[in-house]
Amino acid sequence: MSITLVIDNIPLKEFIANLNKMKLLGILTSLQLLAMPMNTDTMNLDKMKEVGESAYKIVQVSGLKPESALDIAYYVEKYETEIVDSDLVISIIKTESNFNPNAKRKNDGGANSYGLGQHKPFWKKHFQIKGSLYNPETSVKLTYLILENLMKKYNDLEIAVSAYNRGETRVDKDLKKGRNPGNKYSKKVLNLYNSLKNQK
Repeated sequence: MSITLVIDNIPLKEFIANLNKMKLLGILTSLQLLAMPMNTDTMNLDKMKEVGESAYKIVQVSGLKPESALDIAYYVEKYETEIVDSDLVISIIKTESNFNPNAKRKNDGGANSYGLGQHKPFWKKHFQIKGSLYNPETSVKLTYLILENLMKKYNDLEIAVSAYNRGETRVDKDLKKGRNPGNKYSKKVLNLYNSLKNQK
């Protein structure tokens, strides 16, 4: 496998040094980042640094091996939006599956949820997305789409996170009755989210 030694006209040694937290994962992980088949021609240096920082955070909260964290981190950064940031998706995935792409869970209603973001098959049809729910890219993309949809609907982070976990129907019932729809899940996610946001 050949590795490009210059990125955006920056020598490899300087690039690795500039990864800040990413260098704590070791030079081999940084080299893997450069060798990944992830359209490096369209990914600038700042975005690659963000992938490295997200990988570092994933390793911190999950104990995942750096190379596995890097694979997930790439998709986390690839699909980040102005409404939903990568730290929120990392917090959701940590709480849902602890970054196990093969996770499967039976819900209260008897339906199964799958993958990193623990999605029901309904969501694939709703957003017209192809691919297995066990596929990390599919799961990360769906996590962003669902959260963005909920944020637009509720315009409130805690309520959106609660709806991701409990479903919109239950949350809407609570809101109509004047009750706070937040639960232990939303508190857990938001505590982790705030912790990641405060990292320097």
